[in-house]
Amino acid sequence: AVEDLEGLVVQCMFELSKANLASTGYKLRKQISKAIVKHSGAIQSALNKYNKLAVSQNPQWPMLQYSKVMSYAALGKFEILKCLHYDILAKLFRNGTHCEMANKYFKIIHVQEAITRLNVEI
Repeated sequence: AVEDLEGLVVQCMFELSKANLASTGYKLRKQISKAIVKHSGAIQSALNKYNKLAVSQNPQWPMLQYSKVMSYAALGKFEILKCLHYDILAKLFRNGTHCEMANKYFKIIHVQEAITRLNVEI
């Protein structure tokens, strides 16, 4: 839910930045304003979905208001909300050695695939 909310807010911010361009004409500004209204409705529904899910989490996630979410977009604070997501900072893959081992494993897998592909080409 947090990722969906962030994506919608970022889209809305792009639409707002387009509306402030000097070279946009009247018709384009009308289309952009319609898109902003549409995105605002989508953000509201995603926010309602997030708030419904936030109550059922253990520990409980913070409830958000529309104005606060829009300020998060301006300040780039969605990373704070993502850290709450499933207590991601406590997972094993956050450990540096585990991450390095996973990278080496996937490099080995890709090398094996490359060897197979090269054998077919020969």
